[in-house]
Amino acid sequence: MRILNERFADRDVDTLDGIKIFDERGWMQVLPDADEPLLHLYAEGATEEDTEVLEAELRETVESILQGEGERARSST
Repeated sequence: MRILNERFADRDVDTLDGIKIFDERGWMQVLPDADEPLLHLYAEGATEEDTEVLEAELRETVESILQGEGERARSST
């Protein structure tokens, strides 16, 4: 979550409940699960196409962070 916060530092962000990023097309949100080690991704756009694009952008960002963290963990062992 810290890395996501840093990645979106220059955007309109609300951290009240997870990380919610606002965009002229709509918004996207990353919300950690309270009970399980997983993240919930949400997106809502002005159109269905905007929603799909926002969701894909957020998923790609989260996956790249997770892959980078995995690489760092493997290289430090």
